[in-house]
Amino acid sequence: MFIYRRIYCRSYLTTITVLLFVIKVYSGTVAGYVTIPAVLDGERLAVSDASKLSINLIPKGAYKKVRENVGLTRQQLRNKFINRVHPVDSLYVIAGKVLEESVVNKLIPFWYGTQWDFNGYSHIPKSGVIACGYFVSTVLLHAGFSLNRYTLAQQAPYFEAVSLQLTDSIRIYKKGFTDFYQNFKKENDEGLYFAGLDNHVGFLLYRNDHLIFIHSSYTPPFCVTIEPADHSAAFTAVRTYYIAEISNNRKLIDRWLNGEKIPVRTASPP
Repeated sequence: MFIYRRIYCRSYLTTITVLLFVIKVYSGTVAGYVTIPAVLDGERLAVSDASKLSINLIPKGAYKKVRENVGLTRQQLRNKFINRVHPVDSLYVIAGKVLEESVVNKLIPFWYGTQWDFNGYSHIPKSGVIACGYFVSTVLLHAGFSLNRYTLAQQAPYFEAVSLQLTDSIRIYKKGFTDFYQNFKKENDEGLYFAGLDNHVGFLLYRNDHLIFIHSSYTPPFCVTIEPADHSAAFTAVRTYYIAEISNNRKLIDRWLNGEKIPVRTASPP
């Protein structure tokens, strides 16, 4: 049985009407049918794929309470570092996974479907409009990072990357998507990354050999969305990629746990 739903994602440019197919199978398998990715409130990742990758697409609870819980978890992790309840290397691995989980599966689901606009800077999910840079900086702020979300969001992608990496040593790919796709997996561990493109930014999740791009999209559906990187028009149509580690970045994790301010770099890119 097919169920049709009209789902809207508005911007100044367009109103997108999306057809959501839900196939209800009463028993066994249905021959001849093709699984169609579900698109709901900006989500463009197939629900089945999201499940396999342990990615939550649906917000749980109230956003304010989730932020508070993320903060409490961060404090508990800080105490574990202070008391050295595990070897330091193990603690960084744990903290990185908790940070990734907090951003990807606890905070971001509230933002799916929030309308994109080049000048948008909303701090409330599903309210107002938000640009790509403000989406990144606001989610990180709400995850507990001490940063100026306005200053960070207003920088060129290169500066956002070096600011989050806390060093000039970032990975830069300058030969387009094919070169990026071939080399990124060889050179990086799985985890959560910041991805700065020619004129766009977002989160890049590398999990179970998949690359997933989460961003406030200036291409359809013109809102905060999640999609396979190799199927993203915004991600594949660029020349240069500036990559910064988030969940594997020990310096960044230290600042997150201790509430230390993240300085924003502003200078000319190389």
